[in-house]
Amino acid sequence: MNSKFTIFILSCILSIHSFAQNVGIGTAMPASKLHIMGQTRIETNAEALHLVGTNHVYQGFYPNGFGAGRKAWLGFGGSGNTTLNISNEFPNGHLTLWTVGNGNVGVSTSSPQTKFHVNGAETIGGDVTIASGSFAGLPFVYGGTHRALWFGSYDGITPVGSDYGLIYAEYTNAGGLDKYTLNICSGDNANNQAINDDRVFVGNINFSTISQGGITVENQRVYIGAGKQTPSYTLDINGNTRCTSGTWTASDKRFKKNVETIPNALGIINQLRGTSYDYRTEEFSQFNFPTETTLGFIAQEVKTALPNCVSEDKDGYHSVNYQAIIPVLVEAIKEQQKQIESLQSQVLQLKMVRL
Repeated sequence: MNSKFTIFILSCILSIHSFAQNVGIGTAMPASKLHIMGQTRIETNAEALHLVGTNHVYQGFYPNGFGAGRKAWLGFGGSGNTTLNISNEFPNGHLTLWTVGNGNVGVSTSSPQTKFHVNGAETIGGDVTIASGSFAGLPFVYGGTHRALWFGSYDGITPVGSDYGLIYAEYTNAGGLDKYTLNICSGDNANNQAINDDRVFVGNINFSTISQGGITVENQRVYIGAGKQTPSYTLDINGNTRCTSGTWTASDKRFKKNVETIPNALGIINQLRGTSYDYRTEEFSQFNFPTETTLGFIAQEVKTALPNCVSEDKDGYHSVNYQAIIPVLVEAIKEQQKQIESLQSQVLQLKMVRL
């Protein structure tokens, strides 16, 4: 067979070219050791392609042509690197995982039960949106004592510093009874005590919008009302409250010492002034004061007579403990009753003298 014809046939069939120690398939100008122009198919029952090296072992992607530069890569980023990276280098590019039909995507699991199933700890540094046609949620399925959703600085193992929050479910078994607790905490939770009943424990946290109000829990104090306010009392409520079964104050004598009857109670009450007033709602709209006329005391006036019945918050505003005034009123009535009885006795004696 003519040698030129043989070379021509081989070129047509294989289109293999050698140029400057490079091999080209489908190109006469190979730009690398092996340059293939066109689709490639490898059929084997073993590993089809080996990428071997000692540094930067990866596969690059050039969707806009080699001259436009690499736009994505898959592989190991450096010598001794044990992390497999998938990187999209387009400035506004995305990374999408999908399956055909109703398949699921699993991480560290070969049988994913949901669209995205992660078996193990997960750290997310950014915003996450979870949505579906009828329900959106982020479930945590666990078989141990608890699993947590962390917010804030996190090194992959534990929270960093005190600027963090978490939501976690906890399971305990006490006396054969299963107990489940939903905990919502933030900051240093090292001193949290175990909770052994079905309830919600709230640490330092805020549930609110500035316009609609909400709940702020901080330093074991709770604020309920408009905006995000730092609570000044154990329970600080901005607005009206209602209790259908009464409120109770611990008053057992075993809790107390230095018990004394209140002296000069009538004199104290005489220093108080009952008033009617309207709140300056426009100037202090953040407090959600009522608009109707109200009856009560002026805190600064009460403070001069009963300083223990008045408190001052971090902003210098005063509040009155109306309940604490009741014992003073009781003793004042008793003192007044003695005066009435004394006067009645004197009147009776005068009547007897006239007779």
